Amino acid sequence: MILTYVNAGTSGSEGINYLFSEKDANGKLRNPPAELLSGDLFLTKYLIEHNQREKKYSSYALSFRDNETVTDDQLKEILQSLRDTFCTGLGPERVNILAVKHTDKSNIEVHIILNDEDLATGRQFNPFPPGERSKILQRDFCAYWNHKLGYEQVVSNPFKPSFSRFDAKTPVRRKEEYSKNLGNGEVATSKERKEKLSSIVAKAIMDGRINNRRDLISFLQKKECKVTREGTDYLSIKLPGKEKAMRFKGGAFVENVDYRALIAEHNRSAKHLAPYQFKKIKDRLNAAMDYKRELHAKIYVPRKPRPPKAHKFKPISLVRVKTSWNQPLEIKLKKDIQTPIRQCSKKKLTVKKEAVQASASNISVLNSHEALGVSMASVENKIFSLGLKLSQVPPERKTQIEFEIAALKIQLAKMQQQLADAKIAELNKDSARKPKRR
Repeated sequence: MILTYVNAGTSGSEGINYLFSEKDANGKLRNPPAELLSGDLFLTKYLIEHNQREKKYSSYALSFRDNETVTDDQLKEILQSLRDTFCTGLGPERVNILAVKHTDKSNIEVHIILNDEDLATGRQFNPFPPGERSKILQRDFCAYWNHKLGYEQVVSNPFKPSFSRFDAKTPVRRKEEYSKNLGNGEVATSKERKEKLSSIVAKAIMDGRINNRRDLISFLQKKECKVTREGTDYLSIKLPGKEKAMRFKGGAFVENVDYRALIAEHNRSAKHLAPYQFKKIKDRLNAAMDYKRELHAKIYVPRKPRPPKAHKFKPISLVRVKTSWNQPLEIKLKKDIQTPIRQCSKKKLTVKKEAVQASASNISVLNSHEALGVSMASVENKIFSLGLKLSQVPPERKTQIEFEIAALKIQLAKMQQQLADAKIAELNKDSARKPKRR
């Protein structure tokens, strides 16, 4: 199993329709069809459509080897672990994740769409921030689950050349523009052609037919490949029948590379983890989660609503009147008129201030909880009624109703978070009031 980053979603929600389309990227019919593993499709589309940022979502893929079998329950456990690892401290009510399962090819693939937004604060969220820390965390996550499920570890190939951004992100629709693969008639991208040639070179190195760069160049010439340029860390190679050369950089194509050392590195790569190695990876994962939990708690803090400011009325000390000859005249109010009013108001306030405040706070807490409960029930009823209406309306009206349902689900999630925060705050107040035992 391996977790890979696919791309950043900058367009609308139409791109997600590909995950559920009847045909794959090559136009072949998906059999069996795609399966929704977890998440809400309507909510995911709604969040994408109403996100004003350029980067609206991220796309990832969980890929399993042909001989790796996994159940839906195990997949859901892996997805929950992925959320706990990379979205630490942010539950499903704050970060939305959609997972779609594809089994139409020889292996199992799970495509993951993650909305890059914290719903509680509205801030942009990135589960894989750039840097070496995220790369290590991603490798440890895959190693942990490969060991737990009994799979072989994903070992990097020391003979493999490094790929450019163009190689890694070649659009599928441009496959026809590239020439055919080595030795067969299948259409291939530049990345696939590089992988094919590097595997042929790796096999020749393992068999002892290539021992240095001179042997490598003569081996390529026998395969009807032309080396057009030699660099310290690359070779530019023109494949048979091609007009342009391709640059093979790193791995076995470095000038003074020790091929015996590459073979030793390949042989040392462990297919399974020893107990002490697994413990080390597990400890690194826990430390990384603690770090992300503290980081998320600092960055994604929901803002508390500010209470409205009390309006202060200034006491009137002067009264302006107009005489019959239209001249203004200021008259001061007498003290004996104001005094009885103040004395009367003081006599009415006979209840203790502390008792009033305590009862008022208790009543306000109960009222707020009851009000939230009523509001949540009302939203749930609206979602239920719209769900029933969805099967009865014409197709052109369905999209609007789906968006309304998604908006109500977001509103319900925020209410649930608000109620949970209110209950926690109430429990903290009660524990603070109780006298400590000596």
